[in-house]
Amino acid sequence: MSLSNPGTPLPGITDLKAQAKRLRAAMSDHGTPISQSTALETIARQWGFRDWNTLSARARSADTVTNPGWFVGQRVGGHYLGHPVSGVLKAVRGAAKGFCHITVVFD
Repeated sequence: MSLSNPGTPLPGITDLKAQAKRLRAAMSDHGTPISQSTALETIARQWGFRDWNTLSARARSADTVTNPGWFVGQRVGGHYLGHPVSGVLKAVRGAAKGFCHITVVFD
């Protein structure tokens, strides 16, 4: 079976925090200072998550895998025995030699 990974890969937690820090600095430079928590929540919404806690949990999942493009909750699609399949990733974990184990809940 082959699965496709659509969309932009989710960055790691360090990169997401750096985005929030840059947002906070830019807002302050333009005369509208915001708190760090507001910056983190805004970054989460920009990445399509409801809040920072959800985004950071997904980012940690992505960080633990050799291929950071896969994360729990991600929609995937591909082909199996010549038929189109789609589903949601339920679990992702790293394996030896750069591979990863994924669990897919199919539609």
